Amino acid sequence: APLPAPPLPVSQLEPTAARVLIVDDDEGVRTVVCSVLESGGYRAAAVASAEEALDALRAGEVDLIVLDWCLPGMDGLAFCRRLRQDPMLRDTPVLLMSSHCSPCELSIALDAGADDFVGKPFRAPELGARILGLLRRSQLPPSRRG
Repeated sequence: APLPAPPLPVSQLEPTAARVLIVDDDEGVRTVVCSVLESGGYRAAAVASAEEALDALRAGEVDLIVLDWCLPGMDGLAFCRRLRQDPMLRDTPVLLMSSHCSPCELSIALDAGADDFVGKPFRAPELGARILGLLRRSQLPPSRRG
């Protein structure tokens, strides 16, 4: 009988094991994004503010953050900049969402440290594809990240 296959290294795991934190003050958006992610097999959690997101990040590992630009208190850009200054969190991929999606906003988002940007309203297949791409890139060794 053939030997059982060894467990896959983390880099080859299906993204379904990924933990995604959604940060959006709109409960409807949180619900939709959670259901899109959960239907794709991801483990999703959602919070309504950057401050709650920081608490969630300190409490457990997160593989990717889906972050709204416009948040009460600390906005998404400030949150993103703060993440990039934290040695424990700076490599966590961030997908920034905004209802403003001009080239100027895209540039501002990327300058703040976001890894990708999606305009609202978004299409579920595009959101899923962008999340999958970010997760794949984050699992590459640093020399192969693009």
